[in-house]
Amino acid sequence: MGAIKDVVFLATQLSESVQDRRFASDLFKIIQLVNTIQCDQASLTEKNIELMSEKSELKQSISALKSDITRLHQQISNLKKQIGNIHPDTTETFHNLPPSRSEPKISSGMQA
Repeated sequence: MGAIKDVVFLATQLSESVQDRRFASDLFKIIQLVNTIQCDQASLTEKNIELMSEKSELKQSISALKSDITRLHQQISNLKKQIGNIHPDTTETFHNLPPSRSEPKISSGMQA
């Protein structure tokens, strides 16, 4: 009778050992997936920082270009006035000309 108990005990331990190995294997897979997710998150965070920096640089460029456009429009306006002072008879005709096609419209808000 003792031999049967020993066999049952050993079979139970073997069964638990197999379950423990499966659990350890599943746990190892989960740890690998968590590590992959953390690496992906680090890459995305780095890319996000790069994009925010690029966005900031682009906003500065847009602001500088808008300032240049405003300055150029002012210079054009001043030149129109000067031409009108030199040739008063053409002032009305010159000021009634539509803006040139190369003059872009300036929007007041920045788009993200």
